[in-house]
Amino acid sequence: MVRVSEEAPERGALEYVTYAPAGQDCAACLRPLEPLEVARRIVLDRTSGSPLTTYRHANGCPRSVAG
Repeated sequence: MVRVSEEAPERGALEYVTYAPAGQDCAACLRPLEPLEVARRIVLDRTSGSPLTTYRHANGCPRSVAG
């Protein structure tokens, strides 16, 4: 999995809100996305190979809970 910052996606990226497929992790915080959780889908063009598709929490990443 590629870790992507929580800031705006790179120029040339296609982004929209959808539901992430089962088993996807947030590219920013690396936490799993729940089934039917709204997520931002980001497709990044690469110079070689197929585009890279990542998902992020749509309303920001959840804060970690100190235990």
